[in-house]
Amino acid sequence: MTVCHGTSAVPARFRRVGERFAQLRLERPLVVAPGDHIVLRQETTAGGGRVIDSAPPRRLDAERLDRIELGELASLVDGPVAVAALARRFQLDDAELAAALNGVIRAGGYVLSPSWLADTREKAASALAARGGELDPGLPLSALLPSAPWAADVAPLLELDEHEGKLYLPGRRPSSGGRAVSAEPGGLEPFAVEDAALARQLEREGRLVVLGGGLALSPHAYEHLETISDRCEDVANVIEGIVLENS
Repeated sequence: MTVCHGTSAVPARFRRVGERFAQLRLERPLVVAPGDHIVLRQETTAGGGRVIDSAPPRRLDAERLDRIELGELASLVDGPVAVAALARRFQLDDAELAAALNGVIRAGGYVLSPSWLADTREKAASALAARGGELDPGLPLSALLPSAPWAADVAPLLELDEHEGKLYLPGRRPSSGGRAVSAEPGGLEPFAVEDAALARQLEREGRLVVLGGGLALSPHAYEHLETISDRCEDVANVIEGIVLENS
């Protein structure tokens, strides 16, 4: 069978979908738009039709095509779809597109279904809840959503807190959870810490001062040594002033 559109003619396979529709699997691309009329020839003219969807999925059902024909595009949206792509595909202006997409959720330049968003929120919350016992229970966006152009637009709809490049369940932040290093610091001597991640978190909480090289000090010891250092510097400055005066 040959599909004729304007001056173009492309061989195609014909597959009926329900009582009123058919899918044409073309041998090569043909530039058409929804609403365009085509002629089907097989030696002579065998029939004709009107394009409903110019870029359909491989598997179709008649109910889906009914909804498209009625202009109910919202029922066809699940995961994020670019609004501009829908406008081009179905040849709709802004007002027509807004009416056709009634009931979907907008995220930047994309639209998505409420059910897809609810499912995605639930999965993200479950992934973060599973990290409840970790020092840092957050995850980067890339661990919660696919690496897709729409990810940054969808992220604010997940109802999560953002902190230092990671997402957290509401009210959660990195926390030591009352944990401490293997030995309670005492005195003014630096001591070794084995768990670097815990040490960094204790430092963020003001319970430790990390010196580097696997060593740390208690905040009290650090402040004390800093005070001594400042006094030594003051004495050095006085001595230097006396030397300069007498020279």
